[in-house]
Amino acid sequence: MPGMPTNLEAFESLLGTLRPRLHRYCARMTGSVIDGEDVVQDTLLNAYEARSTAGGIANVEAWLFRIAHNAAMDFLRRHARHGTAQLLEIDETIAAPGDVEQDREIAAASLHTFMRLAPPQRCAVKLAEQWRFEAAWVDGRPVMVVFDRNDPAGGPAYFVALDFGGDAVTGIRDFLFARYVLDGAALRTL
Repeated sequence: MPGMPTNLEAFESLLGTLRPRLHRYCARMTGSVIDGEDVVQDTLLNAYEARSTAGGIANVEAWLFRIAHNAAMDFLRRHARHGTAQLLEIDETIAAPGDVEQDREIAAASLHTFMRLAPPQRCAVKLAEQWRFEAAWVDGRPVMVVFDRNDPAGGPAYFVALDFGGDAVTGIRDFLFARYVLDGAALRTL
């Protein structure tokens, strides 16, 4: 593996090439393809931040995997200390432009109605015309597997992971831009 690329474009290209391998490593470290993607994102952020001060790295691949290993260890320590529960935060930008107060009320009412559905029903809600959703499990976690309606014979395009606390969704993670996560996933449809 060559040394540290001198320009940002070459560095990003290298990260794009190594990202699936980093994901497989992080998924093995965390025991989950979902958590593995979170660790990969931490790894890439740490690599971007360290790039300017890293100096002459002879083996960039080894350097990235060391960052990934440390990020996975940090994740595992946090997980052991705090558990996995995350609070669902509603972004203030969820409502469309216009009457801000009315838009917030509409968004809150829609979310409230959606959240009252049973978990399998939530997984089956039609969110877009282009996509078809099916309830499934990935690594023992509830997900919505997303299929492209324009490719009826095709397999899953990606998935959206749902974290539940009791009867409420406590976290949603969309893997639209990390489709390679499905490559190592233990997928079981309902």
